[in-house]
Amino acid sequence: MIKRAIYFAGGAIAALLAIMLVGPTSGARHTSVVDVVKRAGPAVVNVNTEQVIVKGSNPFMPYITDPFFNEYFRDFFDPRYGRKQVRQSLGSGVIIDPVGHVLTNEHVVLGAGSVMVNLMDGRGLKAEIIGVDPESDLAVLKLKAGGSLPFVAAGDSDDIMVGEPAIAIGNPFGLGHTVTAGVISATRRSIQTKDRLYLDFIQTDASINPGNSGGPLLNADGEMIGINSAIYQKGQGIGFAIPVNRAKRVVEDLIRYGEVQVGWLGMQVRDLTEVSAQNLGYNGPGGVAVSLIMNGGPAQQAGVKYGDVIEEVNGISVRTKDDFDVATRELQIGRNAKLKISRKTGRTVIDVRTTEFPLARAEEIARFMLGIEVRPYAQGGSGVEISNVTTGSPAARIGLKPGDVILKINDRVIKGIPDWQKAVSKIRMMENALLLVRRGQNVYYVTLPISS
Repeated sequence: MIKRAIYFAGGAIAALLAIMLVGPTSGARHTSVVDVVKRAGPAVVNVNTEQVIVKGSNPFMPYITDPFFNEYFRDFFDPRYGRKQVRQSLGSGVIIDPVGHVLTNEHVVLGAGSVMVNLMDGRGLKAEIIGVDPESDLAVLKLKAGGSLPFVAAGDSDDIMVGEPAIAIGNPFGLGHTVTAGVISATRRSIQTKDRLYLDFIQTDASINPGNSGGPLLNADGEMIGINSAIYQKGQGIGFAIPVNRAKRVVEDLIRYGEVQVGWLGMQVRDLTEVSAQNLGYNGPGGVAVSLIMNGGPAQQAGVKYGDVIEEVNGISVRTKDDFDVATRELQIGRNAKLKISRKTGRTVIDVRTTEFPLARAEEIARFMLGIEVRPYAQGGSGVEISNVTTGSPAARIGLKPGDVILKINDRVIKGIPDWQKAVSKIRMMENALLLVRRGQNVYYVTLPISS
């Protein structure tokens, strides 16, 4: 046994000496990862943004980050004495077609005044922001280039397998390309951060740092299966990517409309508890219960009823309201949602054809989901005035009351009723909304939960 071990060790040493003297064979070094990086690398870009910030003579300015407040303080402090500062941000992106559309993360270009994209061949090209979607953390840019550009083809993120190779490429901090490799660790992963819940992500052990955010996650064939997103910094050696199939739908809307438009079903759902399941006579594998049917809406017209339990949407299993929101957020206007429904009389499948959200019904939605009714601000100026708050509603629980003036919802400034209606149409699928409210002489932010 000892002689055999010595012989084996001697053979290994001889092989190592041979590699050191003549070098490894090209076949051993030229792996599939090398091939993928060579092919995809030219399409991975560095995204350089600049944001001009005016530091005024206002002594409160260092503590104010919301532009709404700046409008008020301009009346009291002369902006001519302010000084301009340029804040730069760097991230990654990937060219997705030969005409120069670039896909990156929304947080990479957030607040950008100008965007410059640096290519692998040394060119620096100006980019226009075509559209952003904070909900998915995606943004689309358009390069001002004179000819065809290298791009990465999209794969199928619904076809990925846990354990298969994954390669992340980024161009962080303007230093050049960075490559990390690993495997797919999990799919349809949900991540809870301090600010919000992120749903339906690809998890990989290929390291993804903030500088790589916005770059592509590739499979062994060099196809893009995800967009890297550095959203969870507590986990070491854990990376997350937005599935490319979800990104395709967002990109299509951003290029066509400048924003994501989600088809309207005219219904709301809630999580199914043990008590509610008993009340509905449901003993199946799980689902969500229909809690609201809008009169004349697509769901009612298709035959969906209050108390139905939805188990699947377009073949995707639904066990929680989050599952339902992820599945229905992919629905484009004019497309069918195939709902597998359980009732006391048995199971059935109903096709609901989505429509554009009717802004005229925004006030009805706001009354049900938020517990708020509004009217034009009586004293003029921006905002809408709360005229009624439903007892026991989310708005009542956080202390909103008639006479309060809503100035902003999330990042949308509310100048009047039309802005209010559009804002309600955007938050109807969110868990909560951030409101900027004026009460008397005070202006403050409140987080408003959205009821289902």
